[in-house]
Amino acid sequence: MENFKMSETIIQQLTGYVNCLTADCYKPTKKLFKDVLLGMVTSKNVMVSEIARPFYNNAISFRAVHKRLARGISNLRWNWESIHKNYLKQVSPSIKENTLIAVDIGDITKTRAKKMPKMTTVRDGSTGLLKKGWWLVEIEAMAKKGKHIPLWLQLFSVNQKKFKSFRYVVEHSISQLVNILGEKGLWLFDRGFDNWQFFQFLHNLKLTFLIRINLNRNVKLTDDNRLYHLSTIVKNINFTDKMLWGHKRKPYLIECGSTEIIIPQSNQKLFLTVAKGFGRHPLLLVSNSPQSPTFVVRQYLKRWGVEESGRLIKQAFHLENIRLLSFRGLVKLVWLALWCFGFFCWLKIVARKMFQTLSSCFPSFEPLPNFPYYRFAEAVSLLLFSSQFSKFNAYEKSSNFG
Repeated sequence: MENFKMSETIIQQLTGYVNCLTADCYKPTKKLFKDVLLGMVTSKNVMVSEIARPFYNNAISFRAVHKRLARGISNLRWNWESIHKNYLKQVSPSIKENTLIAVDIGDITKTRAKKMPKMTTVRDGSTGLLKKGWWLVEIEAMAKKGKHIPLWLQLFSVNQKKFKSFRYVVEHSISQLVNILGEKGLWLFDRGFDNWQFFQFLHNLKLTFLIRINLNRNVKLTDDNRLYHLSTIVKNINFTDKMLWGHKRKPYLIECGSTEIIIPQSNQKLFLTVAKGFGRHPLLLVSNSPQSPTFVVRQYLKRWGVEESGRLIKQAFHLENIRLLSFRGLVKLVWLALWCFGFFCWLKIVARKMFQTLSSCFPSFEPLPNFPYYRFAEAVSLLLFSSQFSKFNAYEKSSNFG
């Protein structure tokens, strides 16, 4: 009985969450969203056959349910832009001035697929090998106390008709977020975004950014108009600050220093931070905001949170098992996976007690980890399956979500 009440509460919250996202959609689209998100959360899978399985009963064939969901996901009557705009409006109050927003390029590999639409060659981030699949733009906000807020997860391919460049796709995604979220947060980027035109783009948006750069670059100093190779500046920098990083029993001693540089192509003034002690090569970071070197290094090292969340979406929802015959449907299915993870993250913010209870009650030999979303996803899936949610009409329940 207790499991039934808890599952009923989760479904009520999910219903309210879906109503917020699909406020401007037709009723059939709202019902489709309820079915897909609930089936995805329960089955922990993005395969349409697995999403449809919990809704199968003797009154309707499994093939009919599968066909309805597959057609509905690819339907032209709804687009992900308007729904994601409603999602961003819901999470916008949780984004503060000091919130970290990490941007990364991910991938989905399909090594055995032969007829999937718009497949291209991608670099597998886990192995470094070239494989067949699609690219992903991943953007996530990381607030204090381990709160993750996914903001963007767009699937794209270099073989699609309107594709221009990787930088155009990333800049378009950032511009869409800034239009709704504003100029808040500290934006974190890896070495793949080391480009002076991209620096200028972020400057024009008035964003505070922190980017890891490569050593192969010529820059100017503020008191000298000559060009210097970055390696020369790194050798002559004064390491004024020290910090400890890593395991408490055997931490690394990190030495940090900073100086001001000018990008010669645009005359943009940036602040260079150099940290040595992580390995053979120093860590080079540039920002448009003056901060202490140790603060800059600590903030950048938190950027790995976006990769942890991307790994969760791939593993918890088996994202690499994605299968549809239209590229439009594949893009929408990836967005649906993002909204499922966003539902978990939102529950941790607005329903912390229920989140902690479910995560702690899941059978495990270890205490609740700092990143509890794997355990929460397993707990919700186990709870909904055990309570057999499909036997009662959960969608007619009222919700106080949001």
